Amino acid sequence: MADSKTFSGFPVQNFSADQTSVGQIYYNSASGTFKGVLAGGVSIGTWSSSGALNTARTTGLLAGSITAGLYAGGNTPPSSQITESYNGTSWTEVNDMTETARDQMYGFGTQTAAISAAGVTGSTGNKSKLVESWDGTSWTAGTDNNTARQAGGSAGKAQNAGIMYGGMDSTGPGNTANNMTESWNGSSWTELNNLNTAGAYVAGGGTQTSALCSQGGDRPAQNESWNGTSWSEIAEQNTFRNQSGGSADNNVSGLIYAGEAPPVTAITEAWNGTTWTEVADMGTARSNAGTGGQSGGASSALGVGGQIAPGARTGLTEEWVAADIQVKTLTTS
Repeated sequence: MADSKTFSGFPVQNFSADQTSVGQIYYNSASGTFKGVLAGGVSIGTWSSSGALNTARTTGLLAGSITAGLYAGGNTPPSSQITESYNGTSWTEVNDMTETARDQMYGFGTQTAAISAAGVTGSTGNKSKLVESWDGTSWTAGTDNNTARQAGGSAGKAQNAGIMYGGMDSTGPGNTANNMTESWNGSSWTELNNLNTAGAYVAGGGTQTSALCSQGGDRPAQNESWNGTSWSEIAEQNTFRNQSGGSADNNVSGLIYAGEAPPVTAITEAWNGTTWTEVADMGTARSNAGTGGQSGGASSALGVGGQIAPGARTGLTEEWVAADIQVKTLTTS
């Protein structure tokens, strides 16, 4: 690094990689261009390794944040009721779920106030509409959701305000893709407008009134945006996959990562409301790195557990930390 370039008569520092400090102007020696950093835009960040789950598994419920997370259920195999709490460094086993062991659940909330809904019992393949509420210490049976299903998307930052959408149910022969949306108000579930395209093993995130649904892989390569009333089709991601992880602030700021392309992938993409942009890969390629609507967003997310090869579960945890910025190429005049 050296002040070896001038931009519009002013000396600027020379870097071989893009920078992240808002307001900074510099010369990128790798691309041979002057660049500036503005606030807002694609989440430019990195994944870093953290403490692993005590029990390796896949398709568990993931809620909370990178400093206060919750992971429940999942497939070891078979389905599990194990719950673990995350403090930003390590996972600790806490009280198990009380209903039937299951995985591929929906859910949302925080480390101390979360909802787990539906899912499947791995040993039988029976789909569920059981709901449990977590108070930071124990799980309590709640009001069932309307349609028994598994492997869909969830969004919500609070225990009393979230939605679940898509997945697979048993209305047809075998497993049938689902397009239903249900909203939770803290005491009951209400069916709302459906997704435009039914799909399972989707990624999602956001809030009860502003959310994302990302599909891919061998399902329809289509993404949708939720405005609190209806779903609208949006741009496709760059790499189609299913069983990916997702985290979103709302329907204009989100992240999808990992998944099954096939094979498993570590690719991460950020959504800015208009386009998907590939950003830094995860450290370990995997699928099903936690399901549910974690309370992070495009600048803060967890990737937990998952499958790294057929039949091979992992407990690995990775944290995504990013700044919502734009790096613009500048021209001199």
